[in-house]
Amino acid sequence: MDIEVNEDLPTPEARTQRINQKKTQDRFKIPEDLQSKAKVGIQEALKRLNLTQAANPVAPHGNKPLSENSIAAYQKHINLMNYFCSLIGDYDSMLMLLERPPQRPPSMSAETISLAMKFKRKAEGTPLTDSDDQPVTDVNNQPIPCQGGWNDPKNCNQLLSSLASIHKARGVEENEPYCEPCDDCILLDKQGNFYGCNGCRGRGFPRLWRRGNPCMSAIVQNTLRQSTIDAAGYKALGDSPWTPQEFLTIRQNLMSKGLPGFLQYTQVLVGSFMFSREDEVSTFKTDKIDLGGGKFEFNCINWDITVFSASGEIEGLGFTVFGKSDKVPVNLIMWRLDDCPMLCPVRHLLGWIFLSGITSGYLFPSATELSRLMELRGKPGAVMHCKEAVSYTTLLQQIKHISKECIPYRDGPFGTHTMRKNGYLLAYWGGGEDSTVFKCARHASPAMGAKYKRDAESLMAIAQARNTGDAEMIAPKWRSIFVEDIQLARSVNRSHDVGIPADKSIYSVAFKFITQDCRVAVDNPVLTPIYISNAILSASRTTSLIDELNTLLGRLEPGLAISFKSCD
Repeated sequence: MDIEVNEDLPTPEARTQRINQKKTQDRFKIPEDLQSKAKVGIQEALKRLNLTQAANPVAPHGNKPLSENSIAAYQKHINLMNYFCSLIGDYDSMLMLLERPPQRPPSMSAETISLAMKFKRKAEGTPLTDSDDQPVTDVNNQPIPCQGGWNDPKNCNQLLSSLASIHKARGVEENEPYCEPCDDCILLDKQGNFYGCNGCRGRGFPRLWRRGNPCMSAIVQNTLRQSTIDAAGYKALGDSPWTPQEFLTIRQNLMSKGLPGFLQYTQVLVGSFMFSREDEVSTFKTDKIDLGGGKFEFNCINWDITVFSASGEIEGLGFTVFGKSDKVPVNLIMWRLDDCPMLCPVRHLLGWIFLSGITSGYLFPSATELSRLMELRGKPGAVMHCKEAVSYTTLLQQIKHISKECIPYRDGPFGTHTMRKNGYLLAYWGGGEDSTVFKCARHASPAMGAKYKRDAESLMAIAQARNTGDAEMIAPKWRSIFVEDIQLARSVNRSHDVGIPADKSIYSVAFKFITQDCRVAVDNPVLTPIYISNAILSASRTTSLIDELNTLLGRLEPGLAISFKSCD
């Protein structure tokens, strides 16, 4: 078993501002000396308890279906407990966390869980003390300072929920009373008496090791209550959105970083206008996946509601998504924005598809998959099918890194809800109305939607009060993306067949957009990401004489324009 942990994976629920924290990837990395001792300690614990590791891995959550961000949350807490148990030398507790745990391993120590909660909840540098207020030392007999970082007490609840699920997946029921091992039972067991001491026989089993759910023990529950008391008056900081001007700054930065930068900007832009979470964006694909048994994996392009103009130019790209709060698959249209092309998700997505050459599979590949696709690009007969998507964790880390690099004057925090917050800000700054915006965002509760609205409107009020010019207030006119009645939408969308390619390939649409609308020659020797990023901004549209006349009139003074329109 490799117990080294390189990353503290993100929490999807609690997103608080971290103070004086080390780099995320180093926070729970186990030093080599502790790791070596832990490996030896685990083997000794298995031998002492006469246990054997399972032949195959057992998922921490068992067969319980979980979203990718929930799995990441489980892993975060496994990382913490592996690190902390290695630090204090509690190798018996680490048996529960093994990827290949023994059958019915001993429960984790309630005292260890309580200390881990204090280790994260207390201020950084505070000496860690046990329930008797005595200093806690590590395996090298050195005092342990608290790491801090969990300003939000909900992190403790999430830790206990994760550990309870891990115990259940390994045979410990949630309501099973917790008990410590009995020294008398252990001594009798060594002497060949396998029935336990007189006191434990009444329980029905000898107490040779810890049993039951430690999360419900008195010491853990008391620590949880104290954590709640200590947090009185605390208010969690929600994720922060990007303003339109910050989007433009971020675009300028990322477009200078080649294909990976183009990809990162496109991902965030698409996710923001679609009110998406990171785990939804990372699974966007060209077609739904048949899972068998009448079940499908969605978050895919829907050609039935993809909108083209009468002349075949793309107006909006249809998607069918099945998000965290959706009861059934939902149909959305991501619209083309001509009033602010640098913020247009359709232009950038088609530009990305053209550059990457992806014809099927996932829209946003992992770094490894992107390298593979680029090696295939241009080879005769190459199938540009994207098999591996960017991970939730990677996308979240990218958002944090982009924010820190491009808008260093803001602390954020930036995290798992930043794209959804971006969606609200763009919607309300672009003139969206409550009921329509809430429906597009698809929140589980109206209260959360109302909170996001207040945040967006307060930011708009601040920007207006500063009166620093139009740059900070640039926002494209917002259009609803939600499709209520797909049958009616298909009927109204009569002209969509004009633009749909025969092969129903997103690459064909992208190729037509770049070569015709953007007037880029395929034999152009400088088809670089930066070149395409500029070309998509000037994509032309087929307009009628009336459209051109109305455009010219719109540039005149209102009174003069009316007088021209009234002329016979």
